[in-house]
Amino acid sequence: MSLTVYCAYITDEWFVNEYQYFVQRLNSTDKKRFNTMKSELKRKQLVLSRALISEVLHTPKHPEPYSYQIIDYRQLVINNCKKYSVSISHSQDMVAIAIDERDILIGVDIERIKQRNVEALSKEFCTNDEYLVLKSNENVLNNFYKIWTVKEALTKATGLDLYQIFKFDCSSVIGKKRSLVECSGTQFIVENTFISSNRLINKNECNNFIGTIAYQLQSAMNKSIDDALLDSLKPIVWINYTKPSH
Repeated sequence: MSLTVYCAYITDEWFVNEYQYFVQRLNSTDKKRFNTMKSELKRKQLVLSRALISEVLHTPKHPEPYSYQIIDYRQLVINNCKKYSVSISHSQDMVAIAIDERDILIGVDIERIKQRNVEALSKEFCTNDEYLVLKSNENVLNNFYKIWTVKEALTKATGLDLYQIFKFDCSSVIGKKRSLVECSGTQFIVENTFISSNRLINKNECNNFIGTIAYQLQSAMNKSIDDALLDSLKPIVWINYTKPSH
């Protein structure tokens, strides 16, 4: 399985219909987390992320993919033997999982796009270069979310604290769908995608998201990778998961 991102909503019919089934399939660690959560939204986000893992790995190779461990939110172990790189993100009613059979660092982040005080927030977490690039470009809100989700994805990929990630410059992502970012001595390819939805938050606001995937640059690739080579890479596939009918 090459690197792929799967998305779903807690309001999807297949998940609503089988919610209690997937609750019962949680492992002991996740059941404890589930039982201590007071927010019903957070409970559903947790269960949907595990349901997505179960569904996308439900193949003849893994006919019963419910014996699982998630280690440091970066490694998935199925049936005590098969290992995957994994990353999980959720925002409001949407959940995304990134999964890869290779042993590489990956991080995914999704955020619902809504109006924010970009000026104040960018002063808090952006580098000087990022702040200047944001101020000099159009569509400040989308570019703000690009930088924010890249830093969140890098946090998940590296295991570093978000405040440690703030100091790494990600201004190169502005104006590009794919770029190269160095973080803590490791180079990452990062991709942004905008996810439109016809699901309404209210009569005036649609449920639109930005998603970012960051994955470790493999040593086999030239470390002086240029924009032309970056542009030639196949985009990471984002799949809006729909449970197949039986």
